[in-house]
Amino acid sequence: MTWLNSNSQKLSSNNFSIGDYIRSLPLEEKSYLDHFVNEKKFRKKEIIHSPNESSLKIFYIVEGGVRKFKYKEDKEITLDFFFEDEVIIPVNTHRLRPDYYLQTIQDSVLYQIALDNFERAKKASQKLQFLDSRVVELAYEQALSRLEDFQFLNATERYLKLMKKSPRIVKHIQLQHIASYLGINNASLSKIRAKL
Repeated sequence: MTWLNSNSQKLSSNNFSIGDYIRSLPLEEKSYLDHFVNEKKFRKKEIIHSPNESSLKIFYIVEGGVRKFKYKEDKEITLDFFFEDEVIIPVNTHRLRPDYYLQTIQDSVLYQIALDNFERAKKASQKLQFLDSRVVELAYEQALSRLEDFQFLNATERYLKLMKKSPRIVKHIQLQHIASYLGINNASLSKIRAKL
C-alpha cells in the first residue's frame, strides 16, 4: 500500500514529519498498521466528515488540503486549514461527537483510519504509542498557535502566516473561507490583499 511509500517530505512543526516517521517504522509495524489504513481520493469541495458520522476517523493528508468548519446561524465559520503531512484527529472523543465538518480544498489524497482501530494498533506497539502522543502534541501546538495568532497578530499578519504555511494550496481556497478563518469580512481581506 502507498502508506508505506508516500513521498511527502513537508515537515510539520518542530521538524517532525509524520510521513517520515511512519516510513521509518520497522516493516512488521508498518504492515500491521497497513491493515487498518485506507487510502482515499477526494474531489475538490467534497465533505469527508460531518457531525452525523457513525464512526470517528483520523485523517493524514498525503496531497491537497482540508478545511474544518461549522455552522453558526446558517453561516459557515472556518475554524482551521490542514495541509500535506498533517493529521486531523477528532476532538472531544471521550465526550461528544465532533460537531464540525471537514471539506477538501482541492482534489486530495488522504489516508484514513478508524479511531478505534488505531487505538487497538497502538496497544501493540511502543512506536505507534509515540506517534500517537506526537500527533496529539502537534494538534495541541496548532490550537495554541491559532489562539496566540488572534491575541498577538493583526489580520494582515495572520494572512501572511497562512500564505507562508502552504502558498501553493492557499491559492485554491475561496476568499470567503480565508476571511472567515482570519476573523474578518471579505471587504477587509480584499484591502489586505490589495496592499500586499
